Amino acid sequence: MTLAYSPNDQQLAFGTGGGTIYLWDLQSEEPGAKLEGHKDWIRSIAYSPCGQWIASGSRDWTVIIWRRQQLEEEESWARVYSIHAFFATVESVSWNPVVPLELVTGSQDGSVRVWRVLCGDGDEDGEPGSVEVKLIWGSNLGILCADGLELENATGLNSFDRNLLTQRGAVGLKIVEEVGGEGDGLEEREE
Repeated sequence: MTLAYSPNDQQLAFGTGGGTIYLWDLQSEEPGAKLEGHKDWIRSIAYSPCGQWIASGSRDWTVIIWRRQQLEEEESWARVYSIHAFFATVESVSWNPVVPLELVTGSQDGSVRVWRVLCGDGDEDGEPGSVEVKLIWGSNLGILCADGLELENATGLNSFDRNLLTQRGAVGLKIVEEVGGEGDGLEEREE
């Protein structure tokens, strides 16, 4: 079982071996919402610093992002996004306390990844907009990936990485093998 307090200490979330998360109202000492979506043991739960979001990681190799909904007097939570990007149990989820809607995940597959939750505008009735989750930074199995970076003077690239850079359009760079079998590298194109 995994447990997490809400930021205002009014609620306790606990995950079960069956893949369900139960929320307990600590003020009224009554059960609250029941979050269903995982197919296996809940390994990690984290509330966002604002308390409006929950991230949960599971032995089903997924992370689910939940968003608080207020329906009249009753609180509920909606499953708004599932991340299927892991090759093993997600052991850890944690929200960034400084950057809004940014979280980090850690998995038994050896990956550590930073994600950003992006929210669309709601409709005229006050309904929340669409939610997307974007990978900001990550490492997995010794391979580093990031979005929006420029690469210069890289050395030590293997043939897989060279081919991947070529396929992804490493514009302005020429991929070359280093002399002497010391590894592979990149070199700027001569115009």
